[in-house]
Amino acid sequence: GAAAFDPSRNAMYLFGGDGQGVVHVATATPPPVEWSVLTTTNVGPGARTGCGVAYDQTGDRLLIFGGLDLAGHLHSDLWQLPLAGPTYTWSQVAVSAGGPKPRRFAAVAWSSLNSALLVFGGRDSTGGAAPNATYVLDASHSPAIWTGLAPTPSTPVAGYSLSAVSDQNHTQAIVFGGTNGSTFDSSVHTFDFAARSWSAQATSGDDPGGRSDALAMYDNDDDQLLLWGGTNSDDEVRSLSLSSGVWTIRPNQNWQASPTGHTYPVGAWLSGQGMALVLDGDSGNNLFEFLFTPANSTSYWQNWLDPGASDELRSSATFVYDKTYDRAFLFGGQNTFGTALNSTWSYTFSDHHGWTDDWFWNWVDDPRPGLFGHSAIWDDAHNRMVIFGGTTTPSYTLSSTVYTYVDSAYGLFAPGLIHTAGTAPSARTFSSAIYDPIGQRMVVFGGLEQAGSCRGDVWQLTLPTVGTPTWSLLHPAGPRPNARLDHTAIYDAVRRSMIVFGGTDSLSGSSDNDVWSLDLASMTWTHLLPTGTLPPGRYQHTAVYDSRRERMLVLGGQVLSGDARDVWALDLSTSPPAWSKLAPPATPEGIPVNRYRHAAVYDRTNDRMVVYGGLIPPISIFGSPYPLKDLWSLQFDKSGTTVGVAPATRVAAFTMSAPSPNPARSSTRIAFTLGHAARVRAEVFDVSGRRVNTLIDGIEVAGEHTLEWSGHDANGGSVRAGLYLCRLSAGDQALTQKIMWVR
Repeated sequence: GAAAFDPSRNAMYLFGGDGQGVVHVATATPPPVEWSVLTTTNVGPGARTGCGVAYDQTGDRLLIFGGLDLAGHLHSDLWQLPLAGPTYTWSQVAVSAGGPKPRRFAAVAWSSLNSALLVFGGRDSTGGAAPNATYVLDASHSPAIWTGLAPTPSTPVAGYSLSAVSDQNHTQAIVFGGTNGSTFDSSVHTFDFAARSWSAQATSGDDPGGRSDALAMYDNDDDQLLLWGGTNSDDEVRSLSLSSGVWTIRPNQNWQASPTGHTYPVGAWLSGQGMALVLDGDSGNNLFEFLFTPANSTSYWQNWLDPGASDELRSSATFVYDKTYDRAFLFGGQNTFGTALNSTWSYTFSDHHGWTDDWFWNWVDDPRPGLFGHSAIWDDAHNRMVIFGGTTTPSYTLSSTVYTYVDSAYGLFAPGLIHTAGTAPSARTFSSAIYDPIGQRMVVFGGLEQAGSCRGDVWQLTLPTVGTPTWSLLHPAGPRPNARLDHTAIYDAVRRSMIVFGGTDSLSGSSDNDVWSLDLASMTWTHLLPTGTLPPGRYQHTAVYDSRRERMLVLGGQVLSGDARDVWALDLSTSPPAWSKLAPPATPEGIPVNRYRHAAVYDRTNDRMVVYGGLIPPISIFGSPYPLKDLWSLQFDKSGTTVGVAPATRVAAFTMSAPSPNPARSSTRIAFTLGHAARVRAEVFDVSGRRVNTLIDGIEVAGEHTLEWSGHDANGGSVRAGLYLCRLSAGDQALTQKIMWVR
């Protein structure tokens, strides 16, 4: 595949290499979106590999040249996809005769200023390197005019799998490396679009060595070429100064691991942002950022899909917001295997957005055990996260210990144990906690004890600037809420009160939708009776305080019936408070999957609710919930209206490719893409509508998948030759493809 960057939309477009023939889009504007599919009205060039991809800024269109299709046919055609919208339609660009012969893995670069396309080298129908003739397409005419240029002494040698980029600062293309099938090249050449001539670039320094299929990107901010990966390469990122010709290794200076060992990476430099977006190549689909600041030679990698490895999908974690440095901290949770995690990740909302790992402290001196079901607050006075309670594994012992995690301007996050005075609460899990900045204390309510009893008590832990934090049991006046767990609590800063919503009594298993207010000045409970339509009772949901509008926002959880993806707002500025149901746009890639035991914060900088992870409910009483690691943003505008729900992790529309091969004799494969985790069912029917076989039926995670049918029915017998239909459903969507079976 190949990629191009559109600076006007801050989006990277990826096409080819995946056997689908669709355009994938990653948007770098916070919150970042990885990935979505650009839905087109027609098929266009279809699935290709080894094609060239370019963005024409003047024409605001995506250009696709050549490549190999799924039937094994080479092409030299040129397709365009205008990006102005609102609909997107492919069309083939009319060109003159005399252009390049069909090929793949050619060097392709576009100059918007000259309205010209460069095509050099590639792999032709013989399987070897195409002759080193140069082709330039002048797109200012209709039809566009191809011109072939004979080789000169400065023309690169014949090869394929070269790396080519457009240098818009100098209206030239830069071509690196490649192979002729037996040796690898490391030379650098530039092509002047105006003069239509080649020049060889003399280089020195940290030579990258010969390689093919490398990712090359032109950093127009610093006038340099960035190079990474490819066949016969190491894992270093190198920059080539085009003024001095010096190669320099740019080391990874982040604690987060860099991508390694990938031979077909794709990516693009983000002009004006000091970073590149990089898809890790080969068959991977992780999207990385590579950031580079020439002023202090800082460079580092960052993975958009973090936190954690594949076994650190998590539920029952905590997410707290540090307003001083505008970042949120995610701690603990339970992974796919039921193990409690003790890792901490921070997500930065301003300046450079993204995840940072605290693995250093886990390795050096972290006293915190793995925990899930704990509660956490952000202590503004000491700039630290304070963690209480929770459950450890494998013993499933409950905790009453208090841990801390200190933040600093230098990104140093130090974990520790808080030694407390006074009588501590009983060990418990799934309680709630808020931070009272005026009283400089953490207030804890409810939870579940080790013996299985539910609590309704209120505790405070003072957090003085000087002296020992001290526990004490509080005795609020007034009627009080019943004992509960899996509820939520937020701090209402205007009225200095703790607002408690929902939850469940562990004995009855009922879900509540009651709202209680604990006045922290008078220490008095009040049962609030909001107006408006009440949300369904729920537990294991999440809630945040929208400080701009004085309201509590509630998402998800376990409900007795219905869809818990609804978002509810409790307006606390009125008396009595008023409930309302928000209505984010309902698109396939625009609403998170049903979830509970997730975590959330309110991002004050960008005015949005940010939701992480959780569990997908089981699809039947015999099924199991599935943990997630996705990050979503519910964005508001200045008036408080919900303006969109944008996924901030791997996202794609629901798509289904044509079967391959088709007609099929022994087996056929069908690829499909999910925008979010969902229950997926794939069934094969004959032309009479009789179900022949069920290929899959269960929860599948977001991303790309492949299913295979070997021509057998549900009993294992071979089907007859004829026409069959494969129906793929995901949630409330369904797609169908025809399969012709032959014998």
